[in-house]
Amino acid sequence: MAPTIKHKEQVLLAPITDENTLKKKDIVFCKVGGSFYTHQIKSIKAIKGKRRYQISNLKGRVNGTIGFFNKIFGKVVAIGKEACKVYKAKLFSSNKVV
Repeated sequence: MAPTIKHKEQVLLAPITDENTLKKKDIVFCKVGGSFYTHQIKSIKAIKGKRRYQISNLKGRVNGTIGFFNKIFGKVVAIGKEACKVYKAKLFSSNKVV
C-alpha cells in the first residue's frame, strides 16, 4: 500500500480553530513524544467531556491517543506541490486584501 504522503512531499497545513471540525481520516500535524508528525485520525472518543484522538501513521499502524490541546497544530488541506499551489490560489483569490 502506497502512503498518502510520500517522503519529503510538500503539504499545506491549515490551523484548526475548532476541534469539532476534526473527523475520522483527517490528516493532522501533531506532536507525539516530543517530535512532530503528520498522522491520520483513526477514531475519536469523548472521555470525561474531552475529545481524544487515536492516531495512526499513514500506513495504518496505530501510534497512540492524544488530546487536542498542545498536541494537534494543523490539518493537511493539500498534498503535493501542484495541489498546494492550486489551493493557495483559490484561497487568496476569494479573500479581498484591504
